[in-house]
Amino acid sequence: MKPGMVLFIVLVIIAHSGPPVSLPVAAHAPAGDLTVFHRSGQTFLTWPEVAGAPTMTYRVYRHNAPIDQAVLSSAELVAEAPQGSGIFWTEHARALGPLSDEGNYVSLNTYIIDDLGSPLPDGTGLFVWTTHTGGDAYYAVLSADEALFVTAGPVAEQVSEPAPVLVWQSADGLGRVYTQFMDYAAYNPTFDAPSESNSWMGLPDWQALERMVPQQQYAYNYWVGLPAPENCGGTVPDQLPLVLHIEGHGTRYTVLESAPYWCAVMIWGDDPNQSWYFGFSSTHDYRTPMPVTAGPIVNYTEERLLRAVREVVTGPGQPSIDPNRVYVYGHSMGGTGALALAERYPNVFAAASASEPMMNFAASSMWIDELENKWGARDLNLPVELRGPDSAPLSRYQGTGVWDWQNLGDQLAARRGDEMAFITVAHGTQDIVIDWQTVAQPAYANFYTGRRAFMAEIVPADHTWLGFREHPDWPFDLMTFRRDETFPALTYASDSLGVPPDGVGGYNTTLEWSSSWHAFAGAPIDTPQQWAVVLRSMTGDQTVDVTPRRVRQFVITPGAVFDWQNIRLDNYAIVQQGTVTADADGLITVEGVSVSPGGNQLVVRAP
Repeated sequence: MKPGMVLFIVLVIIAHSGPPVSLPVAAHAPAGDLTVFHRSGQTFLTWPEVAGAPTMTYRVYRHNAPIDQAVLSSAELVAEAPQGSGIFWTEHARALGPLSDEGNYVSLNTYIIDDLGSPLPDGTGLFVWTTHTGGDAYYAVLSADEALFVTAGPVAEQVSEPAPVLVWQSADGLGRVYTQFMDYAAYNPTFDAPSESNSWMGLPDWQALERMVPQQQYAYNYWVGLPAPENCGGTVPDQLPLVLHIEGHGTRYTVLESAPYWCAVMIWGDDPNQSWYFGFSSTHDYRTPMPVTAGPIVNYTEERLLRAVREVVTGPGQPSIDPNRVYVYGHSMGGTGALALAERYPNVFAAASASEPMMNFAASSMWIDELENKWGARDLNLPVELRGPDSAPLSRYQGTGVWDWQNLGDQLAARRGDEMAFITVAHGTQDIVIDWQTVAQPAYANFYTGRRAFMAEIVPADHTWLGFREHPDWPFDLMTFRRDETFPALTYASDSLGVPPDGVGGYNTTLEWSSSWHAFAGAPIDTPQQWAVVLRSMTGDQTVDVTPRRVRQFVITPGAVFDWQNIRLDNYAIVQQGTVTADADGLITVEGVSVSPGGNQLVVRAP
């Protein structure tokens, strides 16, 4: 939750001024063979690296028959691994930061590849292969000088969703750290590797890294916290909500003994070199000083955060989680990621809370140089590639220019026919890091144009964590807000700010609707022939435009005409009625609905 690049620069300075960190570069590697095992769709290979050879590389081969020198040319070369491939580089960089509440967790120097196992010995090479073809496989590793040639197999491989490695847990099992290994063949392992282009990730002994062969990074940690009984009023329920927390610029995931805040399972995600929780080019070598000129820009970071959610929701050894109560929140870069996930993955998240998110990257003078170094120049507008099973509903947006796709404000309106998760957002009018006047304020009109379900508050604050201030019952209505229930999008409320906002105040903060989790008048009605919701004003009478969103059964056909009535609950009088025509995006909006403190039911009937 730290405010931007200034803090990042401070952290780098601290890192370079601290005591040297001893990198476990191979120097005393024991003699040995290639060790191979397969688990949940991934094959793990380890071997002894050549001692005292910092520029050595190793070719990794795979074949469907035993490998020797005679058949090497017919085997598949799947990777070229650098010396030091067993070193967990992003964990090294994390250990330099100001960590707190870490319990007995210590950032890893080398990888752990067995659940709650020991770190790999220094000087051990590691390669993890995600298989796409099942059956028996044989492997070989050949050093560049051909002095090391080790083979192993057969290993029985199966195509399946990879499972993370449990590398740490607290004494009571409520705090856990997992390592995900990405699909090497489909990943760009140069982005998060230490190099001159990222100032060696702040490692103080970067001179040693300069003498090593360029490194790779395709594994990442995340923390999971389970609630203690005191988080849940004394008893942990049989089924829990899940909250994804993502950090701000220059900060990393934190390890705690248990979930600290709510009666919920928490995930703390990670983005070591600040891809802004989106991704980076699949083809550019980020270890070079050359500018990014080729794409596509792949949603690598989004994909692995979503994978972490799937792993915790469905993985063995996890508590039972309600998939309809999954939420995400963050501040600054984390708030930006939360907003993006809410816009793109309503099939995963019920709601999101974003504190001071970036609404339009291309308009941000403070961040433009950094972002062009990651996504390419704005005028190139390199195409995005959206991967992962959760991205299937976004297939028609494949190839969209990254600067357009990352304009989160414009996307609220450009994709108005698409559903999004319920969004809460807050900005400070004195913020110059996520600059209020250029990258936030102009975007608020798009919430209205897109007819989005949202709440917001504009406050006289600088770049600081604004908390869950949009509604007194937030975050996420005490973890009861549901993904599988329709809700109203409220726009142009007479008690809300105008657009763009010209002062401080809120949007929809004095309106509420009755739902299954806030049932002052029952849940919304959502049938093929009727949609209805009860609204209530928390101040005096006001008016608001109402758009049914996330409908499950109510059928809306563009061009169809619907009847509607507004019924006042205190006397059941029909105070308004009329017809409304569905627009080309399949949305119907009843404008100027009167809402009283006693409550009004809006009923919309299909033709």
